[in-house]
Amino acid sequence: MKSPVRRFVAASTACALGLGGVLLAVGPASADSSDISNEAIYWLGVEDNALEIRDAIARYQDLLGSGYDVDGWTGDAFDSFIYSFEADDGGGPEDFVMTPVSFDIQDGGVSTIVAEGEADLGDGNVVSATVTLTVQGSYARWTVETAGPDTAALWISGELGSDSGTEYNVVSPTTLVSSDEAPGWDPIIGYQLLGDGASFDVVDGDDMVYVDFPVGSTMTLVMALQDYDPCARDAALAAMAARVASLSSTFGETIPLLDTACLAIDAPVAFAAGTPTDQTLSVEDISVSPEPGPDSALVYWLGYPYFETRFEGEEIFFISEGLPAGLTLDFDPDSVTLHLTGTAAAGTYPVRIGFFHSEPYDGEDYRHNPLLSTLSLVVTGDDEAVDPELAATGVSDATPAVAMFGGLLLLVGAAALGGLRVASRRR
Repeated sequence: MKSPVRRFVAASTACALGLGGVLLAVGPASADSSDISNEAIYWLGVEDNALEIRDAIARYQDLLGSGYDVDGWTGDAFDSFIYSFEADDGGGPEDFVMTPVSFDIQDGGVSTIVAEGEADLGDGNVVSATVTLTVQGSYARWTVETAGPDTAALWISGELGSDSGTEYNVVSPTTLVSSDEAPGWDPIIGYQLLGDGASFDVVDGDDMVYVDFPVGSTMTLVMALQDYDPCARDAALAAMAARVASLSSTFGETIPLLDTACLAIDAPVAFAAGTPTDQTLSVEDISVSPEPGPDSALVYWLGYPYFETRFEGEEIFFISEGLPAGLTLDFDPDSVTLHLTGTAAAGTYPVRIGFFHSEPYDGEDYRHNPLLSTLSLVVTGDDEAVDPELAATGVSDATPAVAMFGGLLLLVGAAALGGLRVASRRR
């Protein structure tokens, strides 16, 4: 375990550098870096020293097959991860100096960066290391192989963007979840450690994540990022806590945005195949409602009314995926309703729907803050029995309903945070 002195020195250095400080532990600056654009996460400043990712934000490519790329709710995952890589055999910590070996960046695929280096502890004691960083989907993975005197202690550290608001859930000695106490601000991050003797050292309110491991071992740190809207913090935390034990086996997956608890949407009534349907489904804001009407529903979360005097051309977009042939589903922003019309073949269809906000900024159309939900659409055949519960609610009594997520008290002040978030992105 690292000493309190080591923690104090690292924290003081990070404070002096400020947010986004450079990685001092690897000596000379890297020769190359790149951003990696994957389906749900945009990884920023991936360095060829195989150690550092400077940041990561949620960004969805072709959201629900709509053709739109939409920024998610959360960003600023890291200030620097890995921030330092050090060794100590009792004479004081020494930084590893890393040299790039290979740098293969693949947007939407598997990106692999390899570097090697050493830490000179003096008196002929040298610890050598090979670090491989792999980025795919919503995941990043560092594998560190070392050799040298077994008297040396090794550790890496990473600095999170959640700063003093960082909260940790130590799920097990080798799995961890970190989050920002402000809902919808920074992503939820899951961690899994592989390798004998590897352990975490974290403290709530401290954004430095430390991993200690012995010389001669192969240590692997797997990390996954989860975006979420402000109403889904509790659900997202629970989902990541359940996920962390299997991060190594699910590496490379894209972690989707959870269905929102900000909105309550009427379930479509079941209807017969070949028979036209014409249904109006209300969309209700169940989170915060300053006033009735559309400004308290979608515009409140997505449009931030207090920005309306600054920006023209703001718009709420509605998109859907999975609607069967013959049906149309439209959104009326004036009445805040969905309109389902047409005919369809018999079947049960999970229809994924989404809203996001769009506004012009700096000559570009800025799309952000999606709210997603799933409608269960039932079209019966001539001899097909209708589950009464499914017809009434869109959810079978044999299928667990999607729970309305708790924790709405966390939303007090979340709208203001959302506004600040948009303002900060524009700077």
